[in-house]
Amino acid sequence: MANSTTAKDCWSRLSQVVEESGLTLHSFAMAIGLSRSETLYQIRRGQIGISNKVADAVIAAYPQYNKAWLLTGFGNKYADPSQVKGHIPFYNCNLSQIVNIEHLVPASYIFLPMASSADFAIIYHGDDMMPSIPSGTVLMLSKCEPKSVIFGNEYVVQTDQYVTLRRVRSDEYSSAEPTVRLEADDSQRFDSQRIRIADISALYAVKARIILKN
Repeated sequence: MANSTTAKDCWSRLSQVVEESGLTLHSFAMAIGLSRSETLYQIRRGQIGISNKVADAVIAAYPQYNKAWLLTGFGNKYADPSQVKGHIPFYNCNLSQIVNIEHLVPASYIFLPMASSADFAIIYHGDDMMPSIPSGTVLMLSKCEPKSVIFGNEYVVQTDQYVTLRRVRSDEYSSAEPTVRLEADDSQRFDSQRIRIADISALYAVKARIILKN
């Protein structure tokens, strides 16, 4: 029988891969080409560790994972996090630094398959969008065009003067140039503002948000 601690660690790693695949253990065994799922159940029960054969089968079906990590627990979990679908680069910066986002180095990566359309993630610091977006919320952002705006949704709006997180609303104001209204959820403390669409130099849709709790 395999050493219990080692076997437990093996299953801890393998279970992460199974969970991220979205499959049952039996279906996962079929997906990696095992004729019998019993081998995986033995690993789960701590009876055996992960063999080279099983590791090769996993990596052949899911090449985003690092074989060395799967076998030993050392090294990165993913072969190349920046290339894995659902792996979103996280930048430890504030909104104002978005103007240089293409030149920044990610502090880490967040694995969130359901938000795979996001381009990057940052932490939002501010009270403007309370209570829906508390300070410290991780925002998953995707660059978009003003014409694709869904009114009522949250966007990070960049102009030559500022970068801000606001809810974008349709504007009934009659003007020679199209405008939109930017609203803070805390309307008691922060006034809404009208802005010309032509003044928006970049726009990022909030695709998802992770609210961190103490």
